[in-house]
Amino acid sequence: MTIKQITIKGERGEVLIRDADYGAQILFGATCLELSRHSSDAERWTAAMATAKAIYGADRHGRPNATNSMIHDVLREIERVAGC
Repeated sequence: MTIKQITIKGERGEVLIRDADYGAQILFGATCLELSRHSSDAERWTAAMATAKAIYGADRHGRPNATNSMIHDVLREIERVAGC
């Protein structure tokens, strides 16, 4: 089974994670993040942090208002759509 797209209702509107030829494309607001299947762990974590911030909002320091396990859940969904 292949997941082609996931839409998540976030703090700042809808977050769309969709399949692309190269990996995953993440859309929220005016932001478009592209993540390759061959991206490093640091790049994937950075994309998951930005996506988690759009989903859960940010704290007063600008970090996602989420625990690390919540960010890992977001990363897992991104990787599932990307086919990693």
